[in-house]
Amino acid sequence: MTRRLPALLLGSLLLLTAPEAWAKTEAGDLLWQDQVDFAGGADAALAVAAAGERVVAVGSAQNAAGNTDFVVRAYDAKTGALLWKDQVNAGGANDAASAVVIEGDVVVVGGTSQPVTGSPRLILRAYAVKNGKLAWEDRSALQSFNGLASVGSRVLITGTTATTTGATRLFVRGYVTKTGVIAWQDRPAPPVGYDNVVGAPRGLVVSGHNAYVTGTVTGPGATTSCHVRSYDAPDGDLNWATVHVSPCRALAIAADGRRVIVAGQGSIALDDLHVQAYDADNGGFLWEMRSGVGTGFANAVIAADLEHRLTFVAGWIRWVPGSFNQEAFLVQAYDSATGILRWEDQFPGSNPFVQRCLCHARDLVTQNHRVFAVGIGAFNAGPLGTWVVRSYDARNGDILFDDEFQPVGGVGSSPFGMTGGLAVAVDGGRAFVAGAGLNAAGNSDFTLRVYDAK
Repeated sequence: MTRRLPALLLGSLLLLTAPEAWAKTEAGDLLWQDQVDFAGGADAALAVAAAGERVVAVGSAQNAAGNTDFVVRAYDAKTGALLWKDQVNAGGANDAASAVVIEGDVVVVGGTSQPVTGSPRLILRAYAVKNGKLAWEDRSALQSFNGLASVGSRVLITGTTATTTGATRLFVRGYVTKTGVIAWQDRPAPPVGYDNVVGAPRGLVVSGHNAYVTGTVTGPGATTSCHVRSYDAPDGDLNWATVHVSPCRALAIAADGRRVIVAGQGSIALDDLHVQAYDADNGGFLWEMRSGVGTGFANAVIAADLEHRLTFVAGWIRWVPGSFNQEAFLVQAYDSATGILRWEDQFPGSNPFVQRCLCHARDLVTQNHRVFAVGIGAFNAGPLGTWVVRSYDARNGDILFDDEFQPVGGVGSSPFGMTGGLAVAVDGGRAFVAGAGLNAAGNSDFTLRVYDAK
């Protein structure tokens, strides 16, 4: 079923508050929404995490001086009541929180501060999940910040740093979750034959006690390839590292106990959908998939997840070479062992001339045989900014619910490129979708929408 809901203006709208009303909702129903205009400028929610009674959305907000601040907002997951918040100006022209994890009673938020001149800096802040009290903070020089994950007593980050000669190096660090003490870190040289590493926008994942990091390695005379490293998350011991020599740009990584999946772009021009699978125990290469060949436009998969021996990826694919406004929101499911395509959804449907859409899937998560994918599109050359939210039966791709939500005037930040757009988390029978939407005054608001995900 498709729900087209009217746009909401400033502030928060709690659609349901009573437990009795909550019990009557169906899958796909909107439970509550928060839409915040901080200072009449460009605001956006960039990431979201949920666990138990809490949901935390993070992003950026433009302040009165015209710079953007690092923003954190924590809510009661059931009612949408705002529990605590934080807004940090780290002195940069562009500060933003872009990743968040909840580990026990600690919330860790990562982002960057870009000064007017000089290199960006990491901002990593840990809060008490109950009341938002700051537990610890770290600010370090990084060329890019590319991932945040947690496992028990450790919080991990990845990014890239620059050498004195200007070359880039992968950077991985583990912190003690409760104190912020650095437990270990690694700044490895690129594999033989390569001299630079480009970080993947979603370049870190934890499965069990292992952490997996990916990036793109380049070098003179060498194929641009995807590089994967596996660490013991608590102590930082390297389990294995590998490069499969095949044209590949890493954009995301996912893992379970058996497989590590790298999603991104492939082909010589690096403009095709590309998925690779590795053995989680030893890094052995298993299979790869590439599609979108011949369009001459950038096709990509930028999010991935695994569940019950299936691999799920989300991104977009160009309909026809040279066509206008015809890129499809794409979700695919593969057999994790063989790489055989089990099902896919391209939205809109198979005939792009009936309904044109410049549509991109931006994030994906799986839970209990359900897949939740979110993205942004512009339909029939209309205004950019319709939120697309779709839930699938993971086993066969049947759509469980879908929503196309049009904020007033569209989104305030472009969904195109390899970062930005919407983010999704699922917990406790609810799907939390974070992004940006323009209000009636033409400002981009920090926006969080919560759906029944049964």
